[in-house]
Amino acid sequence: MEDSKQRGEGNKSGPVLGIDLGTSFCAVAVCTKNGVEVVPSSQGQRTVPSYVAFPPTGVLVGETARQHGLSSPEDCVYEIKRLMGRSFLDPRVQEKSKMWPFTLVSGPRNGVLIQLPSGRVIEPEEASAILLKEMKRIAQDYVGGGGVEIKDAVITVPAYFNDSQRQATRAAGQRAGLHVLRLVSEPTAAAMAYWHQRKLGFRCDGKKIMVFDLGGGTLDVSIITMKRREDDWYDCQVNMVEGDQHLGGADFDNRIIQHVTKAFKEKNQHDILQDKKALAGLKALAANRKHILSADEDTDICLYRPSGELRMPLERVTFEQLNEDLFSTCMHVVEKALDNAKMRKADIAEVVLAGGSTRIPKVRELLARYFGKAPVMTVHPDEVVAYGAAVYASILSQSVPPHSKLELPDMPMHVIDVTPFSIGVELASDELGVLIAKNTPLPAKAEKMFLLSHDYQTSMRFTMYEGEHALCSHNRHLGELKLTGFKPSLADGTPVTRVIISVDRDGIVEVSAEATGNHSKPGKTAMASFVGTFDKESAHSMFRPPPSDIDDAAIKAAFNARRHLQQAAWRMRGSTPPPRESAMNRINEVLESLRLESRVQTVNEYHKLLLDLKQLGL
Repeated sequence: MEDSKQRGEGNKSGPVLGIDLGTSFCAVAVCTKNGVEVVPSSQGQRTVPSYVAFPPTGVLVGETARQHGLSSPEDCVYEIKRLMGRSFLDPRVQEKSKMWPFTLVSGPRNGVLIQLPSGRVIEPEEASAILLKEMKRIAQDYVGGGGVEIKDAVITVPAYFNDSQRQATRAAGQRAGLHVLRLVSEPTAAAMAYWHQRKLGFRCDGKKIMVFDLGGGTLDVSIITMKRREDDWYDCQVNMVEGDQHLGGADFDNRIIQHVTKAFKEKNQHDILQDKKALAGLKALAANRKHILSADEDTDICLYRPSGELRMPLERVTFEQLNEDLFSTCMHVVEKALDNAKMRKADIAEVVLAGGSTRIPKVRELLARYFGKAPVMTVHPDEVVAYGAAVYASILSQSVPPHSKLELPDMPMHVIDVTPFSIGVELASDELGVLIAKNTPLPAKAEKMFLLSHDYQTSMRFTMYEGEHALCSHNRHLGELKLTGFKPSLADGTPVTRVIISVDRDGIVEVSAEATGNHSKPGKTAMASFVGTFDKESAHSMFRPPPSDIDDAAIKAAFNARRHLQQAAWRMRGSTPPPRESAMNRINEVLESLRLESRVQTVNEYHKLLLDLKQLGL
């Protein structure tokens, strides 16, 4: 059974970690004889700022790195999670880089690199690995000092992380010397924490909950069903994930920064954003004032720079006005999750909160108004993800210590996460042929037979994408593979290749292709298998956002009409007796026009061509 594969995956001899690798803060939890404990740092803080600084000698991590960044901002990198697995050319990366004092440069295949003042260039994965190594060190010191080595960990990722972002996170864990038992979605980990702390009540069977996870850099909304099975295990079945990778606490901070810099420029005729030291200080100031406004109705902004000074009030109502569109986006994601899950508000038993940004009163107010009841919130929403990851790590590794206070309610849980995006292959005219649909339970596997698309074709290239749009160019490129050696012949609609896509429990994609017919290879028969290798090195991390007025439904209908036309033409060409010469020429003209298409036409255009062929009387 799959359940047994989820257990005993780690090193049973040592503790296992749950790590929340956050945009703004990191947290680590461990299962000990006292139960699940969120581990404090040497400064006594249960969360560590996600800052890494590179002074001329050594490396600084956490609060010391953040303090160093106030005086040497170009040495200090933060919000690293927003760079993981991304392209330097991504418009969102370029936009956000204006608010960072450190320098980004383009790396191989347009990946993002961070250039330090020393000239050293680092990958985001390297900085994340340093953070993970620090979390590992903190946990080791806590559970027994240098004599205890911790290797196994569950690391959390946003539910809406794509394939390259998940790969980058797993690579960072490996660089940190960790055996990554699993990458688990942050909302799923939060649900496990609420379940373990009995915040969901004692009768969970069949209960549907929504996890609203608004952290420092991302928003995830997951709908999860808790179901008790005959063997007394609970299934934590994720039904639906929606999210926004560009919405989090850092964006609320940036609105305060923009508000303050505008006022400073009006008063002092100086753009303070051009001053990198001032920008680093403004970042800290904005985050602090945001936190104050979660408890108080107003606060003050005091800013002193050589170019001028500024004193101004900042009220909670002003903060809410500055971020009105972001709050609206939060609720739009909630509504979209319900719509796509085909559920009503009344179907959700509880809305539970995770992520430090859920402390913002407006967020809780909007959720309470929408659902008609207050959401459930733990005392420390920015620790709940690490806590749940540690519970899951203990289940996976069967490492609950003897006499531990870790009491799993009722019985352990089997987590069933889902794919955050549809995954498919490029067909003719930029069409995305979906093989694995969004929100398919993990692990997932699908295969599809493909045929030659045009006459005398000797090779087939399969380009993979993930996303929900009808056109590949509006989705994210994953990678490609190529098969060669097909015998030149007329295309007749006969399948000649099998493409197999698999997505593991971490949400990472693998693809293979196998020639099944009309293929020759030296030393083998025409029917011998030939397997292609999936090349992710060619993948880039960005896509062209579709126009706002794009009609995906109309495009999909046009592709269906195109497919129907092509199949009809193939049938006519292969009919018995063969078509007369003039009819055959017209059929070949239609097929050739389809082969040469660079973009899909309208449904009406294909219907006209089909009617034209039918008039041939075949």
